[in-house]
Amino acid sequence: IWGGQVVAVLGVRHHDPMKYDDADQAKLERVAAQIAGPVAGALLRERDEALVRERVMLTGIGELMGGAPDLGSVFEEFTKQILKLVPFDEMAFLEIDHDRQVVKREHIFQDKRASRSRRLDPSEFSLAGTWVEKVSTSRQGVLRHSGSSEKTDKELPSPLPPAPGPNAGPRSGVMVPLIWGDEVTAAFWLKRDGENMFTEHDLALAERIAAQIAGPVVGWTARQRVVELAEERRKREAAELRAEALAEISETKSNFVSAVSHELRTPLTSIIAFADILNRRGDKDLDERPLQQVKVIQRNARRLEGLINELLDLSTMESGQFEIVRSTFDFASMIAESLESSELQFEALSQTVKLKMVTEVLPINGDRERLLQVVSILLNNASKYSPNGTEIEIEITADEEALTVEVRDRGPGIPDDRPEELFEMFHRADDELTRRVPGTGIGLHIAKRIIDEHGGEITIAPREGGGATARFWIPTGVNAQV
Repeated sequence: IWGGQVVAVLGVRHHDPMKYDDADQAKLERVAAQIAGPVAGALLRERDEALVRERVMLTGIGELMGGAPDLGSVFEEFTKQILKLVPFDEMAFLEIDHDRQVVKREHIFQDKRASRSRRLDPSEFSLAGTWVEKVSTSRQGVLRHSGSSEKTDKELPSPLPPAPGPNAGPRSGVMVPLIWGDEVTAAFWLKRDGENMFTEHDLALAERIAAQIAGPVVGWTARQRVVELAEERRKREAAELRAEALAEISETKSNFVSAVSHELRTPLTSIIAFADILNRRGDKDLDERPLQQVKVIQRNARRLEGLINELLDLSTMESGQFEIVRSTFDFASMIAESLESSELQFEALSQTVKLKMVTEVLPINGDRERLLQVVSILLNNASKYSPNGTEIEIEITADEEALTVEVRDRGPGIPDDRPEELFEMFHRADDELTRRVPGTGIGLHIAKRIIDEHGGEITIAPREGGGATARFWIPTGVNAQV
């Protein structure tokens, strides 16, 4: 005892439990009284020397961190210095992103001699309900023990995964905030396995370490964020420039397609008109062979006309000027017109069309010309992909709410997987037959856009027994939602 405080304990031990008596105890107390002063002085000197060594090491750590361009360049040396001050098995820096409410786990050390079956990698996790949140909110360090009988801090999710197995043994950890200004920008975490657990002294020492390294770590984090923001801005500006360039290219392409299409349409209109005149007068003025040649001209001219119209429609859609003009009309008469327009194509391939319709008059509200275009596209596809001499079926049903059209063919069918790809722009089924059949892959894309604008739906599915069924429905009422 020195100065009224117990500074140390002196004890002796013998294998014979009856060896010592009260007189021996009194002698030992007199010895303790004689050496108390020197022992207290020696202990005080040792404590002062330890504090001096600690201050020197903390100063060295501060200089090491302050002179480094980033943590990664000095992390190995930093780890060695910290191990001299407070031994540990695992260590990590935890950067706090308050805006996103997440924690970035970075710069991790794991003692290779420690037994564990997990590897810790840099990662990101939610701030809520973790040690990091508690440290950030309280601005104070946390000491936690587990796997022992000692009463400790309330259990919180660890920033690192727990050791594997139910009998992993006792573990302890300390976490302290890195405070700069008024904000906790990061946390410093240490973990130790085994019975030699962290103490309040270790927690206080970790807080002094945090005070030394907070400035450099915050500076590195701020610089890194500036670099990341600059990179994000650079990527965004580059993306905007690419978008502007693509928009300009798209506009130029649309203008070119529109100009060329109009230039082609003018002479084509004359070709179609004169071919129609020759066909109507063919029985009187032309022999059989010239008449068949006129029909070839008609058929190919109308195919070219359809292609030009599709290109113009595509240009209009890409420019955002595509519109649906609604009116009330008879869908049945529109079907008759579509079949009449496709007659030459069916005739050339010796194909027949079977029409099934519930009634002779089907009044609906929609864009007549656009819906006529959809039916023509489906009939044209059915004819192109069906063998010569086959039958194409078209069935129309309607009720008070919707009108449904189905076009069925006996062609090669379609793939079972992802049939929706057929409606993508310029997409064509990849097989030998489709490669032989002329087409641009535009028609179905345009048809889907028209049906979508009418508030309906269009699909294509394999047909039982071979072939495909194209089906679309649209609302019939004048108050249909578009």
